[in-house]
Amino acid sequence: MGVEPFDAIIHLAAKAGVRPSIKDPVGNQRANVIATQNLLEFAKDEVINLGNDQTVTLSEMIATIEEVVGNKAIIDRQPEQPGDVPQTWADVSKAKELFGYEPSITFKEGVEQFYKWQKAQSNLF
Repeated sequence: MGVEPFDAIIHLAAKAGVRPSIKDPVGNQRANVIATQNLLEFAKDEVINLGNDQTVTLSEMIATIEEVVGNKAIIDRQPEQPGDVPQTWADVSKAKELFGYEPSITFKEGVEQFYKWQKAQSNLF
């Protein structure tokens, strides 16, 4: 039986931050370690797309990031590249079917949470 290597398995649904782990260490462990183990187990036989099934335009993405970080983007518009597609979104139907996955965080909420986390990490270095 041949096994093909993975380039990467990324668990982006982890609970970030120290506070959740201090307030509820068992819950934090469940959310992070067990969820990652489940994803790895599923990855043996399935490719599962996790994300949101709502589209976000490039203009919306830029405006959201500008709002969250409080800076205006410097934009250098270029012609479309070969292979660019006009619209993409995640097909989460398999994740819904296999483990009841439902996107619950908006794009803006995700950017806000990531930015807070990233700022906290910069204090560590």
